[in-house]
Amino acid sequence: MRSSGFSLIEIIIVVSLLSFIFSLGLAVTFRSYESHLFNAEIDTLANILIKARSNAQSNMLKSAHGVFIKESDYILFSGLLFDENNSMNQKTPRNKSIAVTGMQEVIFEAVSGNPDASGDILLTNGNQTGSISISQEGRIDW
Repeated sequence: MRSSGFSLIEIIIVVSLLSFIFSLGLAVTFRSYESHLFNAEIDTLANILIKARSNAQSNMLKSAHGVFIKESDYILFSGLLFDENNSMNQKTPRNKSIAVTGMQEVIFEAVSGNPDASGDILLTNGNQTGSISISQEGRIDW
């Protein structure tokens, strides 16, 4: 007697293979998403630094402009000193799973746009490391 259909063993093998293929795809997708978040964080910080330099070069508010990196935010501010209570500060939330080391504050001179210090800001999430470099002339590379 012949029956048409699939045996239990055949169904289990097909389900196992599909589960394995799905798990590989999920791992690749997760790594890709994590990489995208990391690159977006670097781009966000670099763009905030560029905006601070542009504001300083434009002599906006007739003042220097800078960026202060806090645990939870990137803060764009005006003036020679960072004042956390200044209502003009522009806060941008940052990804807390990405560690930021190196320079924690950069101030660009009014008109010239030269930074008060040059150096690197390093970002890392455990798997990836990226850097943003600021030269003595204010050039921002990432």
